[in-house]
Amino acid sequence: MKAWKYSGLFLIAIEIIHTLFAIIVFWPFVKGMVIDGLTNAVTDEPESRFAVHWFLLSGYFWIATGILCHWIIRKTDTPLPIFFGVLLLIFGLLAVGFQPLSGTWVFVILGIFMIYSAKRNTSTT
Repeated sequence: MKAWKYSGLFLIAIEIIHTLFAIIVFWPFVKGMVIDGLTNAVTDEPESRFAVHWFLLSGYFWIATGILCHWIIRKTDTPLPIFFGVLLLIFGLLAVGFQPLSGTWVFVILGIFMIYSAKRNTSTT
């Protein structure tokens, strides 16, 4: 089984969990934003709305990135390039540096997995 074929889907799954976590944990703030009509519902006060806003937007970005990765893998039938794994690893390490007790370790693991998959594929072709 070629697990690298699921790299994009792994990223999508991680970010769906990330987004659901934000909605559940920050539900009072999300609910308040919806009640306020979403338009201009994010200001510096309360600060938690600002955090939720970026939490949800980053989740959307990573889901979109995961969909693109999955599409590329399906079209090329090869792992993603090493540079993408390296960039994901760097992102994960920076995020872990800012907040070690968080779920950002999954980016480190996924980045290493993508690097390994790309190197392994280039060495066998």
